[in-house]
Amino acid sequence: MLIHIATTYQFWIMSTAMAIEVDFANASDYADIGKITGLFSKIDQSVDRFISEIHDLEEKVAYSIKGSKGQASKLQLFTHVITHEYHDKGQIMTLCRQLGLEGVDTDIMR
Repeated sequence: MLIHIATTYQFWIMSTAMAIEVDFANASDYADIGKITGLFSKIDQSVDRFISEIHDLEEKVAYSIKGSKGQASKLQLFTHVITHEYHDKGQIMTLCRQLGLEGVDTDIMR
């Protein structure tokens, strides 16, 4: 699930919005949390770059996914990856609880 989150950022932010050629993460290459943490550090750097270089939030970007073509603003792309990550984070927490594991507190504000 974490690699799925990473590839979502890679596709929408790095590849689509920033037009960077990406070697998409493959789950079999990330068998331990240290490697996953390193992957997310690289993604964080790309997102920081995206935010610092964005000049027009409403600028449209063309994309093609599973044979469907479309356009979305850079704001829509950014919003999509953030909401997608939180959806998947909820799924991870639910899976952990179903396995009898107590997850870490993931609330940002206290």
